[in-house]
Amino acid sequence: MTHHEVASRDDSEPVRIRVSDLHVSFADRSRRWFGSSLGASPRIQAVKGIDLSIRKGECLGLVGESGCGKSTLARAIMRLTPVERGTIALDGRTLESKATRQRVQMVFQNAHSSMNPRMTVEAIVSDPLRFDDRCEKSERADRVSKVLCVVGLDDHLRRRYPHELSGGQLQRVAIARALVLDPDVLICDEPVSALDVTAQVEILAQLKEIQRERSLTMLFITHDLDVAYSICDRLAVMYLGRVVETGSVSQIARQPRHPYTFFLNSASQRLQHDSPILGGEPPSPQNPPNGCAFHPRCPIATDRCRSQSPELVTPEGQPISQAAACHHSDRVVQLQKLTTTNQF
Repeated sequence: MTHHEVASRDDSEPVRIRVSDLHVSFADRSRRWFGSSLGASPRIQAVKGIDLSIRKGECLGLVGESGCGKSTLARAIMRLTPVERGTIALDGRTLESKATRQRVQMVFQNAHSSMNPRMTVEAIVSDPLRFDDRCEKSERADRVSKVLCVVGLDDHLRRRYPHELSGGQLQRVAIARALVLDPDVLICDEPVSALDVTAQVEILAQLKEIQRERSLTMLFITHDLDVAYSICDRLAVMYLGRVVETGSVSQIARQPRHPYTFFLNSASQRLQHDSPILGGEPPSPQNPPNGCAFHPRCPIATDRCRSQSPELVTPEGQPISQAAACHHSDRVVQLQKLTTTNQF
């Protein structure tokens, strides 16, 4: 059965945000003749026809190697990157008006670079309130105090500057700035990747508590499956601009249906167990391979994989909530028998 959309785990909740047939491309300036200004630059497809939906109060994890298009997708949803084709809807309404767009906020990957070093914490967190017609100027200081408390920061830190804060404190400020507008959807782009393990655990626990208390819908982007497993309800795995597998956390962790997902799992377990290694580099988006984009690195690829691009479908006999873009998803279980001596 064809499975065109990243379906949610719970049909009882309404869809909060829906992305349909999203395409994002960039000009490939490296292919232009030196010194020439004639003609249009070739385009690099960074996001290729992605469909996904996230229900109210759900956390969808978006995982994959660096450069697969995760952050580009997030920035496209936020309208920070132009969309070539496709739609983004919040509660069934196109994400265009200011009031609608304020309901979707983002925590950026590098907290320090996303802040003005000449602004205090209070100024950074309160800055979005300048565009909120619902909040009077006299109310801003109180809103800042409340949201700093929500993210676990002492109120006295409001007078400090970014360089005076630790990495964990900076990330909490970034989360506070995103929450101060009381959004319905929170997009987190690698929010703990630059932190030590202790700070990661604290921030993730804080995010889970905030999500539960506020019924937040979250899109959580990470390259670390262990982090995704600790906070997400469902996962979407991206490779070279496309979603190649979706499923619940337990489905992805215990029985992946795409070879790429299997090797991502193996990589996260490698320090504790002997696991097979995924060799090679991801193909360049400037020159993507024919057929399945993963076939140059896949140990079970066939001629069909090299010529025909697979659709995201539900494997026969599997729950409808799990889907994989693989011609041979039934053979992925064979990869469990590989050892660390097998390198592909």
